[in-house]
Amino acid sequence: MAKQINLVLSFCFLLLLLANSLQADSDDNRKVYVVYMGQKTLDDVSASALHLSMLQQVAGRSDGGKYMLQRYTKSFHGFSARLTQEEAQKLSGMEGVVSVFPNRKHKLATTSSWDFIGFPLKVNRSTTESDVIIGVFDTGIWPESASFSDLGYGPPPAKWKGICELNFPCNNKIIGAQYFKGDGRYSPKDLQSPRDSNGHGTHTASTAAGNMVRNANLLGLHSGTARPESPDCSV
Repeated sequence: MAKQINLVLSFCFLLLLLANSLQADSDDNRKVYVVYMGQKTLDDVSASALHLSMLQQVAGRSDGGKYMLQRYTKSFHGFSARLTQEEAQKLSGMEGVVSVFPNRKHKLATTSSWDFIGFPLKVNRSTTESDVIIGVFDTGIWPESASFSDLGYGPPPAKWKGICELNFPCNNKIIGAQYFKGDGRYSPKDLQSPRDSNGHGTHTASTAAGNMVRNANLLGLHSGTARPESPDCSV
């Protein structure tokens, strides 16, 4: 009798190991998918309940909710979850589902931004694109940056009436630099240097009209050519 009991227990133990192994294999095959269900039509509580119900149906278990990652109930209707390919296909066929697609990660890198949006390095320019000046209201500008070298540039357009305050080292690329208070008004006693205080202004100005700088990188990472939208413009 004891031998039979041991055999039954051993068999049950093997079944448990097999079930755990199958569960582990299933989890290993899961990837993050986004389930897009179009424009928001339900309140947050109803939408959350619907998302959970859908996930439990395709997962085939009551604990399917553990694969839920994020519910989207504000700007649009949908959710993200860790799914197998089969579960993603089942969800895509459910009523109300517009599309189901794998989550993708995009790394930010200013040395490839223009390529990413399909803006080539060389484009045909219009003959009217001459003597263009771009005005930037930001944290200032760092004139020593290679993005603002005036090598090869002629003098500013005759129409230009701007100034450079506090002995700011302007050149034929940076043709004006002024400091303004938050309300837009200033007096001589309020003058401060327009030199950049945290890098943001330099970044935006160089993105708009800086020079092309080769081998640009951040601490040696993602080396490439940093280039602007309009390299021939002045700021």
